[in-house]
Amino acid sequence: MKMSPLLFRRPACTLACVSLVLWFGAMRGFAAELTIGLKVTSKLTFPHTPMSVTIDFAEQIRRGSHGGILDANSIRVINRATGRMVPSARTEDFAYSDRGRIEWVIADPRHTAWSIRFRTTDTRTRLRPQGHVPAIGVGDLLRYNAGPRRPITAFFQAELHDLTGDGHPDLVGSWNYAYRDGDPWASPILYPSIDPAQPTQFGNLQRLRYFEPKSPESILDMDSAYSSVDCVDFNADGQLDLLYLNASTRKARILLGTSRRQPGGAPIFAGDLSLSAPRTFTCQAADLDGDGDLDLVFGRQWMKNVSPTGWPLKLDPPVSHGLQENCTFADLDHDGRLDVLQRTSSTEDLAGGRLVWRRRLGADGLKFSDPVPVDGVTESDVTMASVSQVNGRTALVIQHNAFQHLAIYRQAKPRTKDDGRSPASPRFERVGRAESPDAVLSLSDQAWPSLCDWENDGDQDLLVGGGYGWPQIVINSGTDARPRYENPRRILADGKPIRLLRNPLLGPPLNGHNMGYPYPVLVDWDGDGRRDLFCPNETNRIFWFPNIADRGTPPRFGPRRQVLCDGFPDSPELKTLSATRAASRQSNNGAYPYEPKRPFMWRTGAAVADFNGDNLLDFVTCEGSVLRAALFVQYRDNRGNLKLKRHSVVKLKDGRELTGQVAKRQATWSESFRPVDWNRDGLVDLVYSTGGSHHGTLEGGSMYLLENVGTRTAPLFGPPKTMKCYGRSIRITNHGPHPWIGDYNGDGLPDVIACVEWSVYPFYSHAALMMNKPPTIQLTAAVSVERGNR
Repeated sequence: MKMSPLLFRRPACTLACVSLVLWFGAMRGFAAELTIGLKVTSKLTFPHTPMSVTIDFAEQIRRGSHGGILDANSIRVINRATGRMVPSARTEDFAYSDRGRIEWVIADPRHTAWSIRFRTTDTRTRLRPQGHVPAIGVGDLLRYNAGPRRPITAFFQAELHDLTGDGHPDLVGSWNYAYRDGDPWASPILYPSIDPAQPTQFGNLQRLRYFEPKSPESILDMDSAYSSVDCVDFNADGQLDLLYLNASTRKARILLGTSRRQPGGAPIFAGDLSLSAPRTFTCQAADLDGDGDLDLVFGRQWMKNVSPTGWPLKLDPPVSHGLQENCTFADLDHDGRLDVLQRTSSTEDLAGGRLVWRRRLGADGLKFSDPVPVDGVTESDVTMASVSQVNGRTALVIQHNAFQHLAIYRQAKPRTKDDGRSPASPRFERVGRAESPDAVLSLSDQAWPSLCDWENDGDQDLLVGGGYGWPQIVINSGTDARPRYENPRRILADGKPIRLLRNPLLGPPLNGHNMGYPYPVLVDWDGDGRRDLFCPNETNRIFWFPNIADRGTPPRFGPRRQVLCDGFPDSPELKTLSATRAASRQSNNGAYPYEPKRPFMWRTGAAVADFNGDNLLDFVTCEGSVLRAALFVQYRDNRGNLKLKRHSVVKLKDGRELTGQVAKRQATWSESFRPVDWNRDGLVDLVYSTGGSHHGTLEGGSMYLLENVGTRTAPLFGPPKTMKCYGRSIRITNHGPHPWIGDYNGDGLPDVIACVEWSVYPFYSHAALMMNKPPTIQLTAAVSVERGNR
């Protein structure tokens, strides 16, 4: 398939230039400018009430005999009380049909009359990024909102293919686990090309979908926890097909390309061959044996295609290819034989390795040379690499920086023999990072959020953890009313990046689950007027980093310190004992053993606040011997030194202890607590969050509010209240959501910023959390703008 040569050409104009061209192009095909009236018919009692209204624009156009096709880029929301346009968001729905959700915020409850304006065009207009997508508060995802230079990512595989048919390579891959509340999980995804002059810039994520030939009008999503996808033309009809692996069920599917397209431009695929696959997370279709037919590769194994015609496939049982699991087969030296691209093992300092290649040796058999670094590739923390052909030249997509970034490379001219290299050795040059003007914040594995004013400049920045141990700070260079998030950066202590990992913290015996999972919060732990970094984490030890900066300036941290509790001494020998218990097959709780001589539980976030009214910070977390919440309080000894002691088990008013049983939790491997004054009565309430909610919980939720019905000095909590969005229980992840609780939208009321596995951040406003159902509305028929203004 012919693809854009501009991946290898100097950019000629900006995204704004292309957007202007597209705008005038749409105007030339202009059919009508229409408006739909919207009246909120229920009483609004909260400021900042989020609206998420589903409108069938195609039906509105048809009923009014207006003609034309919706231009979804033109949708605007007008406040009839002020006559002004308000910031609004169109959801991913419009990639799939002309029926979708329009979302905005009603800041003033008295404003109940609205207009939805839009244009129609004679021909379909491709979706463009909005440039700024406001936070609404109905489970929508936080975005950088910082222009075109923010990263997007995909998992297990990411390739460049022209799926939208405009002649320019789109970014195709898979998501992993959850995304926005209500969306399918781990589906194949597409980021469409938006600017041929800037080949690293892409549009908003949309899912690839399919139909079964027996029911062609029923369009289906692929939904799993783990999946991967490869694009090839299986049946030689000139259209790209999909090899889709559902790694959760160990089933693979071939989906054939068709001429049918979604409004977002992606083809709608037709279901075809289904087969069982080996246990793995990656898949590839490649002519591994060089017989001219596509074989299938799943991780460390491959299935030879023995069909006499190549298609339909006829596959031998899977056998080992003798190479590592994360390899990719491609002809890198252009000798007609498939070589191997793979990465080296991760090191102690990196989550990933160097990219290397191995030349194919001989025409028969799967024999390869020793690995050699890929010339020109600079990343040292590669977690995935894929190969695509773009306009006849080889392109690489390389995932790195703990799964957060995708670097795009193009093949360069080989070096000469003068520098001792073979002229056939592949060499690549970096084109840039895959980015989008509407990029969603995606900050690696389980990067639990905590908002704080990091720079002391009056706005909230985003502090996050991360499964691979590095806490990060995302600076808000905008305002709280209109955040603009910068690229995340790792946090330093004593001049080096902070990293909290199980094995370095506890020592041998080393554990296969060598993860970090910090739950960082910025609090004045030592009471010196400067906010320190407090970090519960994967282990059953809690650490903190003292702030040694001048007061009122951005924090600067000294060496790591351990939070020690009276009656629970620690030592290298006790850490070895914890590591030994966690590694034992006889462990009483797998990698997270219950230990009676440890005060704190593994992998549990703590609620840090003054729980006993003495103006010193305390915290609530689970005890080390049992999954039960306990209060640990600070006090000063006779010399004025700060100490910590276990105070009491956290209890409910009805006498129950605060354990997972109050939320009817069946299983978990991570829990957290957050402090908040939810009802503004001056008392510290708790929000309890649990992983494993898919195994069953109270009302199917994952976050529970426990209001303090005791006193400022003796907390006692009411029964758990399931946190819901407009009356629907929030269960958006298997591992979290371990939220931050606080005022995000500036109305003085606590909101929720949650998190899912690969650290996108659903936002729920206070109004949506407190209202039992969405506001009711009444729509009027679409009419011309001139008529609607009469």
